[in-house]
Amino acid sequence: MPADNLAKIFAPRLIGFTSENLEDKNDVITELMQQINVMKFLLTTPAYYWESIIHVNQTQCGTRLQQTPSTASLLIGPPKTPMRLKESTSKKRRFFPTPPDDRH
Repeated sequence: MPADNLAKIFAPRLIGFTSENLEDKNDVITELMQQINVMKFLLTTPAYYWESIIHVNQTQCGTRLQQTPSTASLLIGPPKTPMRLKESTSKKRRFFPTPPDDRH
């Protein structure tokens, strides 16, 4: 997705507004454009700049990979938790009383 689109989506949430009480529509639009420009700048900043600030230790990353479950295991339904086992072995509980008989 282009940086312009990402900036439009994430800028209001990540950058935020200067005030919660912006009443004038022009102020809201002006701030929104500033947010988008700041977010676009952050997204297009070269990686070497961020590497000078953020130091990631590659040896700490997890090396153990988990295998994705097979599709056959997904077709058998949800797993039986203790609560589900209790439901299947006990009598089904009614949440609402039987409706009144209107045949009178």
